[in-house]
Amino acid sequence: MSQARHRVDDMGSENPSGADNQQETRIRALDPRWVGGFVDGEGCFSISFHKNPHVRKTRGWQVTAVFQVSQHERDREILERLAGTFGCGAVRSKGPRSNVDVYGVSSRQDLVDRIIPFFEAWPLEVKR
Repeated sequence: MSQARHRVDDMGSENPSGADNQQETRIRALDPRWVGGFVDGEGCFSISFHKNPHVRKTRGWQVTAVFQVSQHERDREILERLAGTFGCGAVRSKGPRSNVDVYGVSSRQDLVDRIIPFFEAWPLEVKR
């Protein structure tokens, strides 16, 4: 069994390097203070309303809440690490002609159980 070397990455955390740790490296959690600052600058919280006659509960209106963070496709790893940190959501391309990737959470349960409690514990400074 080979010994993995440790290095301090650009997020300030210690991480074993090597092929056998590649999967773990991609999904390890980020420092919550760093996440707060990053989301303050790069994140978006939105609620949209769409007319949908099949939704009776809200009188024909579909309400969708979304948490998103966008980055250039070369920085997709950071979006994957956000997904690993929150334990929910998905990373996808913004579109076939775009070089932007998006980490998004639209599950109401995940927003209530994971995203909101995180930002209650680690409040944003700019996007209060």
